[in-house]
Amino acid sequence: MLAIATRTALFKYLGLGEYNSENILKFKKKYLPKQYWDGKYTQLTENLLRHCYNVKRWTKNFSPEEFKCKCGRCSGYPSFMKENELKNLQTVRDKYGKPMTITSGIRCKSYNNSLPGHAADSPHLYGMAADFYIPGVTETLASRKALIGYMQTLPAFHWAYGNGYGATKTSGTVVNAPNMGNAVHLDSTLETTGERICKEADKLIAKVFVYVFYKINKYWPKNGGNCIRFVALCLANAGIKVSTKQDGLLNDKFANQLIALCIKGQTTKALEMWENRNGKGWKLIWNGNKKIPVENLNPGDVLLCFDGSEYKHTALKHKGKNIADCTSSHKVAKVRAYTKTKDVDGLTYPCKLAFRYTK
Repeated sequence: MLAIATRTALFKYLGLGEYNSENILKFKKKYLPKQYWDGKYTQLTENLLRHCYNVKRWTKNFSPEEFKCKCGRCSGYPSFMKENELKNLQTVRDKYGKPMTITSGIRCKSYNNSLPGHAADSPHLYGMAADFYIPGVTETLASRKALIGYMQTLPAFHWAYGNGYGATKTSGTVVNAPNMGNAVHLDSTLETTGERICKEADKLIAKVFVYVFYKINKYWPKNGGNCIRFVALCLANAGIKVSTKQDGLLNDKFANQLIALCIKGQTTKALEMWENRNGKGWKLIWNGNKKIPVENLNPGDVLLCFDGSEYKHTALKHKGKNIADCTSSHKVAKVRAYTKTKDVDGLTYPCKLAFRYTK
C-alpha cells in the first residue's frame, strides 16, 4: 500500500481535497458501483487512485473511465493502467490526431477468461494493454499494418496485433483474430527507460572493455574519454541515440556552456541546448553547485561532473548508489561508488548537472 504521505499528495494532485474518509467516499462514488461506497482506503481504492493519477499524469486525451473493465460485474478497477502503456497510447493519439475508442483496457480475471482467444496471463489483467480503434485508420488490413509498424518504434513496446497481422519489436506475423474487428491491440512492458539503460550497462560491465571494443562499435563517439564512450554506448544500445559528434554528448566547451547557463538560472535554455545535441525526451533534474544527493537520482540518469570550472567526468546512475564507468587503464568496465559525501573510488569531482531520459 502507498504511504499516507503519498496518498495525500495524490489526492491533492487529482483535486480530491484532503486525504480523509469523507473524500475517499466521494472519490469512490465518482468511479465505483454502489456496493463499494465507503470511506475506507482499501486495495481497490489504491488501484483507482493510482489509475487516475497515471491517466492524468501521462495522457492528455483520455479519461480514467475509458479503461475500466467492461464486464459490468466487478469494480471496474481490479488493476490500474501502467505508465508505459499510457505513454504509448498517447503517442499514438498525438501521431494520428484523431480520437481513439478504447474497446478493452483493464480486465478482471473472469471477464478475460470469457473472451474468445484470450491469453490466460493477458497483460490486460495488469493494466499493461489496451485494444482500440481509430476511425479512418484501422478499418483495413493495410492501415492496421501501418499503425502496428509505427507502434513497433514506441518506447517499451512489446506486442501489437489486429485481425490479419501482429508484430513484436523486431518481426511481424499473420494473426487470425476476427473477434478484434477493426480494433488493434497494443501492450507495453513495465520496464522504465532507466531500467533499459541499466540492463545495457549490466551487459557491458560483464564484458571486457578494452579500448578496441569501443573502436569497432558503430556507436563509438569520436570525442573525449572512455566514460563518454561507456555512457553513449549504454544509451545507444537501450535505443536512445545520442550525438557522437565533437560537440555531441559531451566535451569541455559544450559542458561548460551548459553549467554556465544553469549558474545564470537559464535552465530551460540549457535543456534545449542538450536536446539539440542529443535528441528530444530529456529532463534536466539537477543543476546545483553541490554534489547531487543520491536519493535524487533514478537508474539511468546521466551525470556530468566538474571541478568547479571544467568538465571532468560523465557517468551513468546504475545500481544502488553506484554509477557505471569504464576506463581503458583498467581493461574492464568499472563501477564507481558515488555517495552523498565522497566517491570511494577516486571520483573527486561533484556532479553539477544530471539529465534524465523520460520519453
